[in-house]
Amino acid sequence: MDWINNFEILGKLFRKGLSKSIIEKLSYRAILILFPLVFCGQLGHDWFGKNIKTIKMRPLFALLLFFLFLTQCHPHTKQPNNSLLTYNWVMSKKHSFLKSKIDSTTTPYSLFLETARDNQGILGFSIPLFQKRDSRPEVLIKINYKIEGGSELYLKLITIGDCEKIQSIDTLCLSLNEKWTAETLSVDLTEAAFLNLSIEAKGNTKNNATIWINKLDVFINGENIREHETANKGIKMPLQKEDITPVDDKNRKRLPFMNKKILAIGETIHGTETMNDIAIEIIKDRIIHNNCKLVLLEIPFENSFHINRYIRGDFKFKLDSVSTFFDRSLFSSSFLSLIEWIKKHNSRSDENVYFWGIDVNFIQLQSKLELFNFFYTLNKTEQDEELKKMCKLLVNTNPSLDEVIATFDANKGFKNILTEEESELMRHCLILLNNKSNSYSNLINRDETMYQNTEFIRNNLLKSDETATLFCHFGHVAYQGSIERTLNIKNHTLGYYMKRRHKDDYSCIALIAGKGDFLTSISDSPFHFKVKSLQPPTQGSLEYLMNELNESSSFLSTEKMNCADIFKIRYIGNMSIQDQFKFMMPKARMDGAIFIKQVYPIKKKDSILESELNTNAIIMDSYQEALEKTNNK
Repeated sequence: MDWINNFEILGKLFRKGLSKSIIEKLSYRAILILFPLVFCGQLGHDWFGKNIKTIKMRPLFALLLFFLFLTQCHPHTKQPNNSLLTYNWVMSKKHSFLKSKIDSTTTPYSLFLETARDNQGILGFSIPLFQKRDSRPEVLIKINYKIEGGSELYLKLITIGDCEKIQSIDTLCLSLNEKWTAETLSVDLTEAAFLNLSIEAKGNTKNNATIWINKLDVFINGENIREHETANKGIKMPLQKEDITPVDDKNRKRLPFMNKKILAIGETIHGTETMNDIAIEIIKDRIIHNNCKLVLLEIPFENSFHINRYIRGDFKFKLDSVSTFFDRSLFSSSFLSLIEWIKKHNSRSDENVYFWGIDVNFIQLQSKLELFNFFYTLNKTEQDEELKKMCKLLVNTNPSLDEVIATFDANKGFKNILTEEESELMRHCLILLNNKSNSYSNLINRDETMYQNTEFIRNNLLKSDETATLFCHFGHVAYQGSIERTLNIKNHTLGYYMKRRHKDDYSCIALIAGKGDFLTSISDSPFHFKVKSLQPPTQGSLEYLMNELNESSSFLSTEKMNCADIFKIRYIGNMSIQDQFKFMMPKARMDGAIFIKQVYPIKKKDSILESELNTNAIIMDSYQEALEKTNNK
């Protein structure tokens, strides 16, 4: 009787056209599970307890189970093409497509790209080849695509050799067909370690180009490229205990990089208290023992005027104002303690240590407001009419700073109020900000601006025998950017420019970690923080190799490596990402790495963690406050 009642219920659903369409999509395994539970009420009763005691309740219980299992079963819908979507696609910063998405209206699913008229769009990925030495790989590419409104469409293959040097660039033109077209392309490459493959397209002056690609298979010497990325192929060197140096209070000051003229410490993970603390200890040791007079941080240049006034002991400038910025960043409060430490150090020394930011605000108004606050605070005791004028001009929303610069120059850089160094740095800051209202342009030229700031600060503040220490993300200070940066051949890192300019005087050391947690941004808002866990080190990663030696903290020099060694290294910026590791050649990027077995997240106040602040809202609130201050003067 029970199974008849259940059958009637399902029959009603079939007649309504509901269950039939659902069941047709269920996997065979799901049907096998559902069948006895739905049609055998007594069996369901026996399995799930004695609580369902009446015959009337059993059909309802069976139906409930039926829908419960429906929610757990995945339908057999057509899935996206695996070969196309398993690549780690990266958009060119300087040549981005207007649109890029998965088009589910095609069969199979397609990668859809759209250009902005005749502006070039570039999208690509990088893969390690792991070829034997002295071998020339043959690449075979099978692609299925169509294009509408395009003037150019081609594949570009860039081979990268030892120490991540570009070796060859091949361009394969594709037909401009509006119907689905299958093409097979082949090319013999030079000996290489990595292959970059990019899709590049243009529309015309009147129309955007639209491209659909539903198949892209790459074969190296007849083998599918995805089979090259087995986990253990990255390890090219054995590692012994004698190859590493423990990093502790006793050994730290004797590490080989400590005497470098310009030392860059690059954290591979933003958001750990542990890496911040290690960097700070290195900075302090270099100040005490290695004549370091300049500390440079990945914070906006404009914020630094306030910080250095506080360090000098100007009572108008408070640490509370500085701490507001650090509260909203992925730096720990330990840097506030470092600022205090430098202030005390300077009070006992004849020569000053400076603390400057080298980064850029993407939004010009934010930078102008930082400068407004500096001049406004400075003028609390000066009551200078020309400083008042500077404040009024800085809250003007006009992106041009021509009038601000003219006023600054007419007052001879306010050298009667600012120090000579401050005046020179302020003028540099104003010139860089002038007409920089394009946030996207500020973003893509970020590392070049960081380099310009670094060099200007060094040249104005350091003597020839003094040293500098930088602390930034590894992605900025490494000698090369990520392999994918070759999609933008002219888009280099701060570390690239520094190494080219200073050669052996510039040294980059990476901070890497085995396990632990980190604070990260989990949405488009940079102020929505949450603690996340690190993925375990994968085989083929430098972290995995050093973790096996079971030291809590140790240093490995890349002198132990050669230019052909390929490893994965963790690479986490401001936001949490799914795949935390990237392939790279360590010797091409750094002089060594400090491994930390366990890291802990940066601590923030509950009020910061619980808030989800909006960048634009913060800027507009600051702007409103600045207007009120100006009007009240």
